[in-house]
Amino acid sequence: MPATPAAAFAALHNSGTILVLPNPWDVTSAIILERAGYKALGTTSAGIAFSLGYRDGEEIPFNELLTVVSAIVKKVTVPVSVDMESGYASNTRQLTENIK
Repeated sequence: MPATPAAAFAALHNSGTILVLPNPWDVTSAIILERAGYKALGTTSAGIAFSLGYRDGEEIPFNELLTVVSAIVKKVTVPVSVDMESGYASNTRQLTENIK
């Protein structure tokens, strides 16, 4: 297994097989998808927003998105790609911080 989540994700992309990224919206759905055998996950911005009572399109506050995504990442062992729409930022500095 590669040393970092990013390296693991890159290895899956370059494995020569199709990489399917199912879309969890919370910890429970992420665990179910991992247990179903998916090798990586890609969060759904709409699913996370809707599950918390927001519309899609960066209507959910970034800190709430980050809370959900952080919880997902802590509970699964597979790489997770995050759908953060336009980055919840109006400038490069803020975008960089949000990505970190």
